Amino acid sequence: MNKNISKSAEDTFVALVINDIDHVSGYSILETRLDNEFWGLHKSTQGKKLFRRGTKIIFYVAGKKVNSKCFVASAECAEDLIHFPKSDIDAYGGGEHIYINYPTEKVILKNINWFSSPVDIYKIMNKMDKFHHSKPQKWGIYIQGGAFSLTKEDYNLIMKKSNK
Repeated sequence: MNKNISKSAEDTFVALVINDIDHVSGYSILETRLDNEFWGLHKSTQGKKLFRRGTKIIFYVAGKKVNSKCFVASAECAEDLIHFPKSDIDAYGGGEHIYINYPTEKVILKNINWFSSPVDIYKIMNKMDKFHHSKPQKWGIYIQGGAFSLTKEDYNLIMKKSNK
């Protein structure tokens, strides 16, 4: 038996993080990106190898404006990563003027689902594997970098709480 069998994309769970940028709320930027059914990954985004056809994604809004500190939507990768054309930057949200570094790869999204109830991270973090060993005041370091992996249990917990 081969011990090096990799997980299929259908068993891969990732959270993408959006933050407020200047005067524009992260939630507003997320609305634009999900309306256009794609997300951009930057050169330095962590975990890019996790984004393949079938990967399950949950969107987290950081920042201080609308729905901040909440998981607000889910989707799935429609295909493997592709090159992010600079011509897509206007459809990416926030306006071209706010980007110092442009995305290099593009995640095409399908099965986009806005949560009927945004899930406040503070209300579930003590139940999440992601934060099991972290001190409450240090949890933010675990979600830096634009993307972070989730266990299947964390994904299911967030999805369950989103429908209440």
